[in-house]
Amino acid sequence: MRRTLDGVLKEAAEVERRLGELDPEAFVDRIEARDRLLDLRAEIGRLREGSDAEGPTDRLLAQLESLRRERKRLRKQRIDVVKQGVETRIYQQVEAGLGIADVDEQIERIESILDHRGVQAN
Repeated sequence: MRRTLDGVLKEAAEVERRLGELDPEAFVDRIEARDRLLDLRAEIGRLREGSDAEGPTDRLLAQLESLRRERKRLRKQRIDVVKQGVETRIYQQVEAGLGIADVDEQIERIESILDHRGVQAN
């Protein structure tokens, strides 16, 4: 059965949530969750690669809004980590695991597609 983009995005969000809830000392569990998240992000990229450019504008706008909400949630999660006072090395690992850069990249790609179509994305 072919997996849908929405299904993979939901699974990735669940893995990210579990990763954020794991004890900082649970190194093996954190590594396994992070590895699963990396696999899911790769699958998300493959699924999006074939669909974004041909997708309807209204779907791209909805996806863009969803990604912007996700970016806001991830940034709040990042701020919460900073407030907890974790050491720099762990913070950098958490930052990479959150996937903010991936979300930003996806937002930029969709904005570029919409701009090419002459659509203003607020």
